Amino acid sequence: MTENWTVIHFVRHGEVFNPGNIYYGRLMGFPLSHLGREKLSCTKDYFQQNSIAAIYRSPQLRTQQTAEIIKENQPSGSIFTTDLLNEVHSPYDGRPLDELKAIDFDVYTGSSREFEQPNDVLSRGLAFIRGICTGHISQEVIAVTHGDLIAFIRLWAEKKECTPANKADIYKNSLNYGSITTLTFEPKPSAQLIDWKYVDPTIDN
Repeated sequence: MTENWTVIHFVRHGEVFNPGNIYYGRLMGFPLSHLGREKLSCTKDYFQQNSIAAIYRSPQLRTQQTAEIIKENQPSGSIFTTDLLNEVHSPYDGRPLDELKAIDFDVYTGSSREFEQPNDVLSRGLAFIRGICTGHISQEVIAVTHGDLIAFIRLWAEKKECTPANKADIYKNSLNYGSITTLTFEPKPSAQLIDWKYVDPTIDN
């Protein structure tokens, strides 16, 4: 990493234990599965040589457990919780996964105003990025969060429209559990995005 850059590693949490096969969303509980924990050892090892200033996570149990696993190799990086990284607020929490699969996990179209739309989720993500670029100038942080938020940030980085269809395309190509989407920014005051990349340390492990 170039010394003056600010780097944010967005990590999708590990696979979740979900025997009821429901869309858990913001429901309480839902820890990592055994396989999820195993595969996250690869994600943890990916950061072994990185100097991480802090680890941020959403309020969900699955991101807490993911962050704690990653922190095993980052003893100096404290863990902080922020609602900006939370799962999408949608009307589908608790519904059968088969119902979500039938609509390609589009939890946005037709939802009432009390629930989030893609640009609402992106706005949260960009607010988090602004806070990191201000509070962690020229440092490297990890953000453990959820798939849709990472997908919309990725679309923003690619200068593509934040739509459910474009989000679905990213899931098809690259957004596995434990994967990492890294964004690199010039330091303040510009905080311009200069690069992004996707890696999946869990593949074949």
